[in-house]
Amino acid sequence: MLRISFAFDAAAEEFVTAVLPIVTEAVRGEAPVATGALRDSVTGQPTLAGFEVRGAAPVASFITMGTKPHDIYPATASVLVFTASDGTLVFTRHVSHPGTAPNPFPQLGWRAVEPHVLATAASIFGRATAVDTSIEGAA
Repeated sequence: MLRISFAFDAAAEEFVTAVLPIVTEAVRGEAPVATGALRDSVTGQPTLAGFEVRGAAPVASFITMGTKPHDIYPATASVLVFTASDGTLVFTRHVSHPGTAPNPFPQLGWRAVEPHVLATAASIFGRATAVDTSIEGAA
């Protein structure tokens, strides 16, 4: 008889516990830092299928996916007010924003730790499989 058994539920929990903090910190470390809000919003959560790491700041999708050129108008005031890159205080009724290129910081964080995470998976899930090749009734 050949008997193969798996302890994948326990292994999956061990795997997520081992690597989720590592992946979360790697993604957090790649997040762009203007105010720190995006970086600080990066969290990791276990899911039914494994885990996910995401930035919860409202700007997260704009950063990771980029934006097309767009016009900006004041929503609750008569003018927009901001400090230009040269330090000048600007008052204007309209800005034509050129858009932003995508910043795939979650993928960059993943790539930095991927070899370690995959090696950890191989180790943990390899131990979760037991094979018994004994022959029943053999003397």
